[in-house]
Amino acid sequence: MKYRLRLLVLLCSSASVVFAEDSTTAQADAFQAPAYTAQGATIGVTGTRQEYASGDDGEGTQVYLSPYFIYNQWMFSAYLSVEKTSGQYLSEPQYPQLTAICSQPQPRGRFRFDTPALDAACEDALSTSSNTEDETGLNDILLFASYDFILPDPDTGLSLGLSYTHDNGNYETGHGSGTRDLYADISGFLYIERLTLWGSLGYTHILSNSTPFELDDYGVASVGASWRAQDWLSLSTSANAQQSSVENGDGYHYFSLGLNLGKAKGLGGNLTLYKYEDNPGLPEQEISAGVSYSF
Repeated sequence: MKYRLRLLVLLCSSASVVFAEDSTTAQADAFQAPAYTAQGATIGVTGTRQEYASGDDGEGTQVYLSPYFIYNQWMFSAYLSVEKTSGQYLSEPQYPQLTAICSQPQPRGRFRFDTPALDAACEDALSTSSNTEDETGLNDILLFASYDFILPDPDTGLSLGLSYTHDNGNYETGHGSGTRDLYADISGFLYIERLTLWGSLGYTHILSNSTPFELDDYGVASVGASWRAQDWLSLSTSANAQQSSVENGDGYHYFSLGLNLGKAKGLGGNLTLYKYEDNPGLPEQEISAGVSYSF
């Protein structure tokens, strides 16, 4: 059994170390940059509440582990989690907790829905119902890679991202879509003292499809800003748009406001509010709070 997830936003930076190599025969000092490596992981717990215009609200609790490895400008990471859900969900297919579909952060604040599952769930012929029992299951397995370019201007940034999603769900049993997909994007950053502005364009290619729907590849666009008030406190916001993966389907639009506590290492916390446009089956808003520890 599988349920969707909220993916943890990983914010990691790479650095270069330059040292001088003494030589008795060299005419000048020779400099070279050794490979920079770093590794670590984040463990955490996140609670989410979805509020609907009608029907029961939904709730979910997620426990996750996200290890990462950095090699020079490359970062590799994974995301594994289990989740317990209750409350309103979509039936035919049954889809507990739309959080997982509607609020998936990619690395560095890149957001996108699991569009195939959302399109299938939000078909007009489908309806919502209430789940009176708590259910627990394994979420998707996600693998990420990103590359940060070194630009002449230190106040700008550019990165390429790639992710693979292994959907553990089975459409026939009503949990998840069972799809496999590759996602790639390019993101630009502008740093103005404590303020970071960013924009991202992404594209998802569906590798396999186990649903009865004809699913097309789809694009994603996001813009956002983050302000670091203190070394341990930051505020963020984003606006996101995404194409549908079914022919003649409507796209999806949503906004986020976030409060993040903590530094790159150690104890941290977050509080996030998501507001959704009027799409069938989506909650009016979603509130998420979590604590994590990075080491």
